[in-house]
Amino acid sequence: MWVHGGWALEALSGVSRPHKDIDLLAAEVDRERLRQLFADSLVEEDVHKLTVSFQGAEVEITFFQRDKRGKAYTITPRILARWSERSLGNCTAVLAGREIPIVDVTALYVEVFNTLRKKGDMLDKNRRDQEIVRRLVTPEQEAFARRYFPRPNTRWNRMLLRLGLW
Repeated sequence: MWVHGGWALEALSGVSRPHKDIDLLAAEVDRERLRQLFADSLVEEDVHKLTVSFQGAEVEITFFQRDKRGKAYTITPRILARWSERSLGNCTAVLAGREIPIVDVTALYVEVFNTLRKKGDMLDKNRRDQEIVRRLVTPEQEAFARRYFPRPNTRWNRMLLRLGLW
């Protein structure tokens, strides 16, 4: 399981900002175990995530699956997202004095620079986070990350994803 989103960005950059929730990324095969672990605090379950209230904090656990070639992806009601092998590697950062597993900077780049199906408040927050990510990412990492921008969740894009053509 990896931390992504705002807390991962803060852990990697050291730049603090208010957070609405804690974003975690986990494998779909762990869903049942996590559902049982957080049964008393489950707020909502969706096709791609669990939302739990843990000690007063909202935690969103987003799940990824692997295709036949081992490539990781997430299907939400609005978008299809692929995760690079780098994103789900051994990247860690320090938060509150503890080393935590996080997605890598290319995944954070994708999260704050893609605008697909995002609403106004999310776009405003992402604009602030973009300045932080720009200082962390190399031009090579930026070019690599752009290949992983999400696509709309359409039948056509789901078919391309399943066939390994995207």
